[in-house]
Amino acid sequence: MTSGHVAVVSVESLCTTDFSPLDTNVYILFSLKDKRYTILTESLSYLFGLPCVEVDEKGLMDNWCDAAGDIHGQYSDLLRLFEYGGFPPEANYLFLGDYVDRGKQSLETICLLLAYKIKYPENFFLLRGNHECASINRIYGFYDECKRRFNIRLWKTFTDCFNCLPVAALIDERIVCMHGGLSPELKSLDQIKKIPRPTDVPDAGLLCDLLWADPDKDVQGWGENDRGVSHTFGPDTVSEFLQKHDLDLVCRAHQVQSLWRYFLLADLQS
Repeated sequence: MTSGHVAVVSVESLCTTDFSPLDTNVYILFSLKDKRYTILTESLSYLFGLPCVEVDEKGLMDNWCDAAGDIHGQYSDLLRLFEYGGFPPEANYLFLGDYVDRGKQSLETICLLLAYKIKYPENFFLLRGNHECASINRIYGFYDECKRRFNIRLWKTFTDCFNCLPVAALIDERIVCMHGGLSPELKSLDQIKKIPRPTDVPDAGLLCDLLWADPDKDVQGWGENDRGVSHTFGPDTVSEFLQKHDLDLVCRAHQVQSLWRYFLLADLQS
């Protein structure tokens, strides 16, 4: 990518044009300078129709699915991920949230991800992270990027879009995925399906925990979270949850983890 280079592609052409793995100019998919936020409007309409739990109804994620979390505006890393794993629809992807903030290219990152979601809705899945929230990305970089490169109106439009994102996914009815973690209020997966959208992220409760909670191998049950938000949960909590809901694995993001931080064998994957 060269600074300032923009490739303009309309939503209409997006639906009929294949993404070439060799074409690195596809990442900007609409003209912000002309204030044509068509892909965001399309995204809002599409995302609002998604279930809050993206259940694998057609078996497209049965065999395999590449899960990724916390891209955080690192657009070159996103492209490298596709180069290694295959560009959609050659590979199925589930992204676990935190697309914006920290990195310098949040706009390129989220625009490409939304475009792939629109073009390949049955192969490409996007969940909400704790940074897909106005009160967070107002502070950690995304607001400033939108304001510096374009305008505040764009940031507000993205906020509306983020408020519609699903917050959990179920792969092959065996693996439950979310950005953060488990919640003491989560008694049934049907509760997640009933979370109303669009919605902001509250300071506490089920939705907050799904986006903010962290595992702690030294905790039994539930503990206080050093972040000052949500809870921590121990290995016993994960085991009980998986057994109760007949699941094999909890897959989450939200933290950088080394292998030694995994607990309960493969019960929880970060």
